[in-house]
Amino acid sequence: LLNTTNQHFRFIVLGDNRTDITMASSLAINIRAKLVELYGYDFHKDVNLICSVGDIVTNGSDVSQYAAEYFTPFAPLTKNIPSMISIGNHENNSTMFYDYMKYHDLTDGYAAPHPYNEKFYQFSLGSAQFLFLNANTLYRIAPQTTWVNDRLNASENNPDIDFVFSFTHQPGHSEVWPDGNENYVQTSLFDALKQHHKSAMHFDGHSHNYERGVVEMVNPDTTQQHDMRQMLSGGAGSALDRWGMYANQTNYPEINKSLDIYCWSLIDIDIDNKSYTCETYSFGNTSNPQNNVKVDS
Repeated sequence: LLNTTNQHFRFIVLGDNRTDITMASSLAINIRAKLVELYGYDFHKDVNLICSVGDIVTNGSDVSQYAAEYFTPFAPLTKNIPSMISIGNHENNSTMFYDYMKYHDLTDGYAAPHPYNEKFYQFSLGSAQFLFLNANTLYRIAPQTTWVNDRLNASENNPDIDFVFSFTHQPGHSEVWPDGNENYVQTSLFDALKQHHKSAMHFDGHSHNYERGVVEMVNPDTTQQHDMRQMLSGGAGSALDRWGMYANQTNYPEINKSLDIYCWSLIDIDIDNKSYTCETYSFGNTSNPQNNVKVDS
């Protein structure tokens, strides 16, 4: 891929589809329709990956929910495109989740049977490194932070990597649902990410809506200085968190846009030009239904 010209690597980001099977199924069908519109019926040749920020089921300890709430609703997409998941709290750290999601070979430094194996993992595709991290209670720990730093250092020294995209379920800050804020993400993980200039975007969910902001980088090399984007994409089907729903909704200075919508995003990496674009599409909400309306880029 890296040795050919005019190459693109594209991936979808979405999350928090659990519980409302009808809504999640509708979104998957309509996302597929947009991909067909953009790339034709062989869209799987142009879109390479689906990245979920978790909460794919209501209760990860109920084996029946994996098919009912995730595999079947998203079959219109996942039968063509591979999907990778950053585990959510609703998965309950269940062994069933790890029986379905085989990440054994992706946790560099923590080979099976180490207890951290599969709990967080990484891989590289095209010119990007993908870090799927774990912000659930048991894994808000220094060994994961150290592991992240080691992976980021490796990317810094790898000329084939231009961008790092990272994922957790919980956000550092959510304006619409601050009760879901996770300090481990806001401090430990962001403190690691913002010191590495290839960190491009961090994605999370947990709050059921869409939010986009920045993390200011602190890389000492000013020639490499830029802001890292952060995006909350929790609008894949679960009942939305709406403006006006919670008394403690907060205007955080680093969050630039917050919309109480069902949504998904498409990231397009231009490998030759070492650039990427991100477009977010909305399905609106019960007050204002929409169908794949581009609301952010």
